[in-house]
Amino acid sequence: MTSSRSSPPPPGSLIKFTAKVCGVHTLLPAAVPTGSVTFTDQGAVLATIALAPGGGTGCATAVLPTSSLAPGRHKIVGAYSGDPVNSKSRGSVVQSVHS
Repeated sequence: MTSSRSSPPPPGSLIKFTAKVCGVHTLLPAAVPTGSVTFTDQGAVLATIALAPGGGTGCATAVLPTSSLAPGRHKIVGAYSGDPVNSKSRGSVVQSVHS
């Protein structure tokens, strides 16, 4: 998980969270993952985004653009749904928004 903003932006600023999922499988090397990533903030669902090919060989990405984060500290979690070849996984990033 990555954020497009390394320093805390003011409220209303556009922030893009990117989840990159890479396939790992011994029978089908670099099988590109399919499915979706659910993005949450402190457990509240922000959106579920379908994976799109990209991010390197055998990888796919889901991007959540948002400008609705309130001032404060946010733990954004991206949870990958898994598919018949690739297991579920999750990652997180902490993003602060200035008041």
